[in-house]
Amino acid sequence: MKIRVSGWALTNTLELSDQTAQSLMHRVEGAEVQAINLQNPEDEPVTVPGTQVAGVETGYFELPSALQKEGLWLLYPAPASEIYFRPKIHIPDFNYCTPTDDTSVSTLNAAARYYHPIECRGIFKPVLNAMAEDFFHSSWLYLIQLKKRCEHIPLSAFECWKALARHPEAMALAVFRLEMDSLFVERLKHELAVIWEVVTPRQWRRALQRYIRGMVYQFGLLESMITEQARSKLEQLAAHIPVFRSFGELLICDTPAPMLPLEAVIPLWQNDLRTRHDAAIWPEDLSEELCIWLAQQPDYHWFNESSLPWYMKPVILMPVFTAHLSAGKASLSQLQTSEIAVRSAISVLTDFDRHAWYEPVYSAVLTNLLQPYTP
Repeated sequence: MKIRVSGWALTNTLELSDQTAQSLMHRVEGAEVQAINLQNPEDEPVTVPGTQVAGVETGYFELPSALQKEGLWLLYPAPASEIYFRPKIHIPDFNYCTPTDDTSVSTLNAAARYYHPIECRGIFKPVLNAMAEDFFHSSWLYLIQLKKRCEHIPLSAFECWKALARHPEAMALAVFRLEMDSLFVERLKHELAVIWEVVTPRQWRRALQRYIRGMVYQFGLLESMITEQARSKLEQLAAHIPVFRSFGELLICDTPAPMLPLEAVIPLWQNDLRTRHDAAIWPEDLSEELCIWLAQQPDYHWFNESSLPWYMKPVILMPVFTAHLSAGKASLSQLQTSEIAVRSAISVLTDFDRHAWYEPVYSAVLTNLLQPYTP
């Protein structure tokens, strides 16, 4: 008998399904299945063999004895698999993954073991709180191993990555602690809808300080050398994390960026934007929500009174809103719609004209909001 509950498997066999949960039983040729122990991602993956009857593939995969022991397993396509299927959790014994009143969860290993989408939904947050303040927390090694072993698997298959993506302080340190490159930063944006603007300059600054102190302590290198490495990292990721482009020196050594007269420069940039995209189809996501939010900002009454065509407002207002996000003066919930919809809309609106409109306006508004800046 096979039991499937929201992608969690309680069976000795595996039936593959696609991203829409449709069966792949008759399309398994070339599929290769592996399993990783989510509690110990440093362990070697286990191969899950397919089953045959009279030399014909049945469409089922037999879970080996190793997966019948205590543990929490992720079944996923091997790197060489010709068929991509939806990763699935396998739990041989739910009692093993059920915490008691005396259970202590202080690592991501333990959080992965006891996570439950209903009963223990927030179990990762206390661990991430501790990681955000501790460069040497053991759970950073957990993420390093997961990032290395499962680089071909969507990040959304892992609850720990999803929890990290919603924890700004831990995300800030993770950029440096996990040595993220541009490709991984982009994966976080597209696979987990990460909005880097929710991380404030203060949080970036503290993460940089912990990174520099941690590297100096661990390797005995000069602080000036690590600081230069950090500066280089900011430059590498500036195309993906807007605050790095204009505020790198502010984050590293408290050197503030010069203020710009917003009421003078933004209308000029706005006219250029309209000229560049006069014939374009403008995304209209969050139009009403952004207008309501802006009407509540007394310092931007001049912006609200400008004669903007209604279909241009979301693109034009978005960098003002995200600058307030970064300054800690706004939250996603203020847009009064589902967070999933907000994150998707922000991705679309910020990419409409990122380099010539979004980033200059975002930087100019944020600069003014950070005066005077206190780390």
